[in-house]
Amino acid sequence: MDSLTPDPLAPTDLDGLLALHARTTKGPWVVLHEVHQDTKIVQEGRGLFGIIAEASTAPDDYGRANAAFIAASHRLLPAIAAELADARRQLAGR
Repeated sequence: MDSLTPDPLAPTDLDGLLALHARTTKGPWVVLHEVHQDTKIVQEGRGLFGIIAEASTAPDDYGRANAAFIAASHRLLPAIAAELADARRQLAGR
């Protein structure tokens, strides 16, 4: 496993996940819906010039839920990680 991949056997590898997040394209990421094409995740305000990824059109919603989850996860990860770290500190102090 390379240094960009959090350890899948350690679901608490928060540091690895945050390090990976830090190396991703800066956000915010948003969903760009396409007609008759894969739904795309793009940098906000950049349209097709800011493509991050394409979500499969296989699901009934043409990949829109997948794309929305990816974009939201990128935006929310730092806040979720901070809350988790704070909760861990509080538990360790008991």
